[in-house]
This record gives sequence, structure tokens and C-alpha cells, in this order.
Amino acid sequence: FPYLFHDGSTLYFSSQGHSSMGGYDIFKSTWNEEHNTWTKPVNVGYPLNTVADNMTISFSGDAQRAYVSAWRKDSRGDMDIYQVTFLDKDPRRTIHKCKILKVNSEQIIKSAYVTVIDKGSEEEIGSYAPNPATGGFIMALQPGSYHLIIEADGYQDLESDIIVKGKSDFKETQILEFEVNPR
Repeated sequence: FPYLFHDGSTLYFSSQGHSSMGGYDIFKSTWNEEHNTWTKPVNVGYPLNTVADNMTISFSGDAQRAYVSAWRKDSRGDMDIYQVTFLDKDPRRTIHKCKILKVNSEQIIKSAYVTVIDKGSEEEIGSYAPNPATGGFIMALQPGSYHLIIEADGYQDLESDIIVKGKSDFKETQILEFEVNPR
């Protein structure tokens, strides 16, 4: 039961070999681009694996949760599906209330489109469009550095970087006003 993680380079699978705890266990292997090979499979360990069969794993988009099929004491018949929450993944985000303003004006630009890119991974992590009625939008971001690309019909594209510092930001509300120039 292979499962390729969202990063495109981590493979999860079940096997009775590779130092199994008993029955089938879930293992992971990572693609090494430099050597063009997979790393040696590693047992993901307890509590995901037990001495009974543990067959599949599938992660949520934020990798905060996974779903596993397993045989446990509370199983109802054969294998059941269990939700697992990873406590080392912090689900909290900093909330940014945003609006896009025309340069030197209080005029809100409602036809804009904002793309957010994680500067570390260079992956697009979100795209936002203002509410047509209010012109505002909300971004929920984890700590990190982000590159924003703001596009609006009739205006020059604007690129800007923001940093979400950490846990002190989680409960703060920040107003971000981006000014764009007409073309």
C-alpha cells in the first residue's frame, strides 16, 4: 500500500520485512536525488505500528493528521481506520487582516489576487482574493518568511516579503495594507 507524501519525495508503505515489529508495519523511505535512489526503509515505530498488522497511512494536507488502517484491541471486525494527530506539528497560525489600497489613496482595490509563497521551500502555500463587498481578506500563516505577489487588473504587479515571527504572533491581528500603482 504505497503512499507518496505531498513533498513528492517521501514514500510510505507497509511491509512484513525491514525490521517489522510483528505482522505488517508502516515504513518510510526518502528519495535521494543526488544518488537517484531511495534511502533504506525506516520503521515509523510505535504508536503508529504495533505487533498487529498496520497497513496504510494517508496524511491531511497540513500533515497535522494522518489516517491509518490497523488492527487494534478496539477494532470492530477486521482492520479499522484511525485518525492520528501529530502533536509536534503546531496547527496555530497568525491571522493577518488585509486590504489592498491604491497608492496615496484610501481607495480599496477589490479586483486583486494575492499569491503567497513560502520563501524556504519556494512552494505556493495559498492564494487570496478580496471579498467583493468589503475588499478585505484574511491570511492565516504559520511562522516563517513569505513572498507575496499582488496582481490587480489595471495596476502594476507588486511583490513584497513578510515575516511571521513566532508564537508571540499567534493571537495578534495584523493589518497589512499594500499599495499598488496604476499602470
